[in-house]
Amino acid sequence: MGKYAQEDVAVQQPNSDLDLLRRFIDLIEAERSRNSFQDKRIKEVEQQYAQLEDRLSSMESIVSILRHDTARQAELEYMENPYSLDGSPRCNY
Repeated sequence: MGKYAQEDVAVQQPNSDLDLLRRFIDLIEAERSRNSFQDKRIKEVEQQYAQLEDRLSSMESIVSILRHDTARQAELEYMENPYSLDGSPRCNY
C-alpha cells in the first residue's frame, strides 16, 4: 500500500465507526419512539377495557333487577288470573 492509501484507510476507519454509532443511535431513537407509541396505545386500550368492565358491571345489576321484576310480575299475573283464556288452569311449575 502506498502512503496515501494508508492515510485514506486510517481516515475512513474512524468515520465508519462514527457512522455505525450514529446509525445505532438512530435505531435506538426509532425504537424508543415506537415503544412510546405502543405504550400510549396500550394505556388507551386498558382505559377502554376498564370502562367496558364498569358498563358491564352496571348492566349485570340492571339485568338482575329486571329478571327479578319480570319473575315477580309473572307470579302476580298467575295469582290474579289462574286460568288461561280457554279456561284451563295455568301453572307456573
